[in-house]
Amino acid sequence: MTVICEYFAYTMGRLGFCSLWIKWIMSCLQYYCINSCYDSPMNEFEMEKGLKQGDRLAFFLFLIVSEGLLGLARQVERKNFLDGIKVGKNDTSISMFQFTNDTMFFFVKIT
Repeated sequence: MTVICEYFAYTMGRLGFCSLWIKWIMSCLQYYCINSCYDSPMNEFEMEKGLKQGDRLAFFLFLIVSEGLLGLARQVERKNFLDGIKVGKNDTSISMFQFTNDTMFFFVKIT
């Protein structure tokens, strides 16, 4: 199993997905990854298939990766390396904003 597949399996498990769902997604990912020359033990296969923009699975996988990014952003804030920007009258901290397939980070360096 590739590092990417391991990441998705780990993240979906942390998010509470059932093992059957994770197995289905891993089957899809392994189907896409198996043709990669990096995953082949004999380096005979060239990449023929892959996720394309608009693929229904691609958006789901983007959300899983985004969840991992959000976790890293929160960890950076908890360790006081950076701080999110403060907005509103309650000074709510915002460190990441996402819209469709765009991600923006908002951090202020803590001195």
